[in-house]
Amino acid sequence: MSSSNEHFFITGSSGFLGKMLLEKLLTGDPLLRLTLLEHHTKIVVEEKYRDRVVTVTGSLEDLRMLHNVDTVVHLAAITHTKNKDLYHVVNKEWTEQLLGLAKDAGVKHFVYVSTTALGDSCGPYGTSKLEAEKVVEQGGVPYTIVRFAEVYGALGNEGIERLINLVKRFPVIPYVTSTFLAPVYIDDAIAALRTAMCRSPENKTYIIAGPEKLSFADVVRDIASAMEKKIVPIPVPQVLLRIAKRAPPFFLVPDQVERLICEKDYNIDLTIHDLNFSPRSFREGLKKYRIGQP
Repeated sequence: MSSSNEHFFITGSSGFLGKMLLEKLLTGDPLLRLTLLEHHTKIVVEEKYRDRVVTVTGSLEDLRMLHNVDTVVHLAAITHTKNKDLYHVVNKEWTEQLLGLAKDAGVKHFVYVSTTALGDSCGPYGTSKLEAEKVVEQGGVPYTIVRFAEVYGALGNEGIERLINLVKRFPVIPYVTSTFLAPVYIDDAIAALRTAMCRSPENKTYIIAGPEKLSFADVVRDIASAMEKKIVPIPVPQVLLRIAKRAPPFFLVPDQVERLICEKDYNIDLTIHDLNFSPRSFREGLKKYRIGQP
């Protein structure tokens, strides 16, 4: 394990995962030092934490950003864009650039946050994330890659959160046939990421997913059950989604189609063994999330 005075450089701390990670790090270890890269969204840090948190702006070319950094945690990525080339630039090329700076600065550990929606079958986003993983594997810095499945519990409006909001509002809910998910509660996901960050790097890849591979229909039914709400589930065949990729149903944004229906690896055995990962079931997570509460 790393010492508690470890110096972390984190990108993407203004995103939904990043915000939760930042909160857990600051409240969990009073000796931790953090440098946060601020991009489009301003990062707000409570006054009581400002003596050990530095926020930097500017381009990645500024090597001083990684001065005395032990571990880089690269969360930043673009997830929705109509410009397919932008996925390659932001997700692959920026990772390559940051990794090069980390190597030059003598960073000891590079943690890359990836996805289970990986590869060409998952669309341009999945392609760019796989390309970035290969960059990390070949970059010359000891690394850990963590692939997140469908994270929920952060009060957002994407993925599982979007489904939750739709079930709250509508009595008729479409679901995609022959599609499977492994939702992971955000507290469990962040706990696994923190463990991965703080252990000695072994150049391994970990999948952070829920303990169950559920059909899309079961996910919708479990959400409705947690709300004690009756709904009418309507099947949407995958083939129709493939045809209507440019104009998908209202519960999806256009570039989500391929990453939703592509085949994903949800095997968490290594994560359980190495990171002491013990994710709660989807139904347990929904109770913790209290989605049935007014």
